[in-house]
Amino acid sequence: LGMIFLMAMFAYLYLFGAHPDWWRIAAPRGALVPGLLLLGASAVLAYAARPLMARLKRGSGLSAAMMTLSMVCLVAALAVDFLDWWNAGLRGDASGQGATIYAMLAWHSTIVMAVVLSAFYYVARWMRGLAPGPANKTLEALRIVFMYAALEGAAGLLLPRLLPWGGG
Repeated sequence: LGMIFLMAMFAYLYLFGAHPDWWRIAAPRGALVPGLLLLGASAVLAYAARPLMARLKRGSGLSAAMMTLSMVCLVAALAVDFLDWWNAGLRGDASGQGATIYAMLAWHSTIVMAVVLSAFYYVARWMRGLAPGPANKTLEALRIVFMYAALEGAAGLLLPRLLPWGGG
């Protein structure tokens, strides 16, 4: 998962280094704070789902709710990031800047879609009584994917807004 996203980040850095004059759209900053807050909340919710399940009698239901909220935060952060670039006028077919940013967004969308499907799967397992506490391997595996998705989202949100320094 991470290698493909790292290659997209490298493409962004390479094209910026080779042709900084092609960067025509100043990086919008509107998504920074809400996006990072949503991604942070997603990671915290996913991380806290396991300890909550272990400590509470009805923790498995609460952990399913926390994983669902984590997924919702990831989807919202992706939407905020995409709309920030779209409203700034950046299109994927207009320049190397657009192509690399939309490549990162497209790959992250793939990961977020996997998270969405995983969240539904985990809730379905919980509803059937197949996600018992104090711990289960499904939750452990999904927590890692959800936290990775939040980290990847933060990297994709920050890189094009920090480089070029100050935008356009």
